[in-house]
Amino acid sequence: MAVTLSIAMSLWGLQVVICEESHTVHDMSFVIYIARCMPVLAADLLSYASGNSDHVEALRVYLLSRSISRLKNEFQTGNGKITVRCIEGYPPIDLQLGKHVFLSAGDFYQANRS
Repeated sequence: MAVTLSIAMSLWGLQVVICEESHTVHDMSFVIYIARCMPVLAADLLSYASGNSDHVEALRVYLLSRSISRLKNEFQTGNGKITVRCIEGYPPIDLQLGKHVFLSAGDFYQANRS
C-alpha cells in the first residue's frame, strides 16, 4: 500500500486542506482529505477596503485563522456585522455577513445565484 502524506496547507475548492493521504488497495486508488471550511470574501471587498490589496490579504489571513463557529457567533451578536480592529497598520473595517463575507461556499453560492 502506497501512502503519501502532505501537511502543507493549500486551497482545495473553498476549503483549507490540512492533510491529504493517498491509498491504493489492489486495483483501486483513493484519497482521504482532512479539510475545514473557510470563509469566502466578496470580490468587491477590494473597493470597500479603499483599494488596498494588502489590507484585503490581511483580512483574508485573519478570517482564515478564526474558527467558523466563533465568527458565526460574532456576526449573530453584531446583527450580521463585525468590526475588525486588530490588524496592525490598517484602519478598522466593518464587515457585513452575506455582503462582504460568507461563512461557507454554499452561502456564497446562494447569494450569487441569479
